[in-house]
Amino acid sequence: RREEILIPQYLCYSMVSALGRVSFPVLVPSDNTRAILVYHQFGFPQDMAAIEKTARKKNWKIINDCANTVFTKVDGQFLTGWGDAGILSFSKLYPVLLGGGIITKDPILCRVLAHKMRHITIVERRKIKTIFQGFKNHQKSPTEETLNTIYESQGSLPQIVAPPPAIRRYLPVSKAQIEKDIEHRKKLWLMVSSLLPQAVCRLPNVELVPFAIPLRAPEKILQETAAFAARQFGALAPILHFDFNCNMLKPNYQKALVLGCHEQWRSDIVEKICLYLQRKIK
Repeated sequence: RREEILIPQYLCYSMVSALGRVSFPVLVPSDNTRAILVYHQFGFPQDMAAIEKTARKKNWKIINDCANTVFTKVDGQFLTGWGDAGILSFSKLYPVLLGGGIITKDPILCRVLAHKMRHITIVERRKIKTIFQGFKNHQKSPTEETLNTIYESQGSLPQIVAPPPAIRRYLPVSKAQIEKDIEHRKKLWLMVSSLLPQAVCRLPNVELVPFAIPLRAPEKILQETAAFAARQFGALAPILHFDFNCNMLKPNYQKALVLGCHEQWRSDIVEKICLYLQRKIK
């Protein structure tokens, strides 16, 4: 619990809470740092070569947080296979509410995970079902009470559990559906990056399948564009901080307008938002 794990400046509360159960999350490394959590924000890969060089030099374990990306490739290799362990989150890409996975080549870690999966207690199974029901209730009728229930449950999940069988009905039922979603995300990225090359984060040797696309511009223009998206299309495009260096060890966080990439973000809507921003920048 006293050993440190280095985390990026911007990370969701549930992740920090979960890490805090077994380690001490820090923003600045020290001699007591034992691991680094590398979060590929919105699916944009971090500078893995630079981070891995430092991590190996300092003997840090690398936790590869792929919550925002499953299918992105770097130098022809899937990003999920990098590091000592890769973390996946199905609910970021598909409407499953809960569920994820771990990828690792470490045989010891594999055995530990398999053992934990086989020895889940009845109490833990009940807890995960309760949390899943809380997500469903909030989805059907969102209120401050249902939201607080979700927040209170985050970080208190059982260490390793099988997700409720009910989530399976929300997953893609075929490889074709998954490939369709991948192609949609790729096409949006190609269109946005061609219309607004000065506003996007370009990465060499990356086959990007983004979770979302951050766009930089003066803050006033970002606010005006977000208001345009909401007014014209009912689209929520938040203004969030994004590391345009894609290197958590030497970050360059800037405010960015974040465009979604799931199927409801149709290409014609995204194009019109980009053209509006393009006119404002010029």
